[in-house]
Amino acid sequence: MPNVPSARLTVPKGPNKEIVRGELIDTELKSSRKLAYIHAGAGYGKTTLLSQIANSAGNSAWLSLDGENDFFTFANTLCEAIKQSFPEFDFSTSEYLPFSEKDNFVSMFAGAFICGECSQMCKPMHKSR
Repeated sequence: MPNVPSARLTVPKGPNKEIVRGELIDTELKSSRKLAYIHAGAGYGKTTLLSQIANSAGNSAWLSLDGENDFFTFANTLCEAIKQSFPEFDFSTSEYLPFSEKDNFVSMFAGAFICGECSQMCKPMHKSR
């Protein structure tokens, strides 16, 4: 695994007087959706909202991106982020290196990642608000 600074794997702490978006947090925590897309301009509070959701969820993985420009660097860093909260997580990206030139590589990798190891951990694990 890469040597990832712990600050990149830690949910950011907000300022003491941050605006808590309780309704948005509750909506996301109670949703049956597996993915949320949050889009807004700089300074609109995307990171603050996501950190509030992560802190409210209990078990969550956090990764602050920092210019990862190749697939395996990103995937290894993501695996490290997941292992911080879920030590039992055991997914080896190196097993997929021989397939990296195939046209359907990303789909194949994502399927193995999401349906394999991650599905073992994807059980509701959030705190009640």
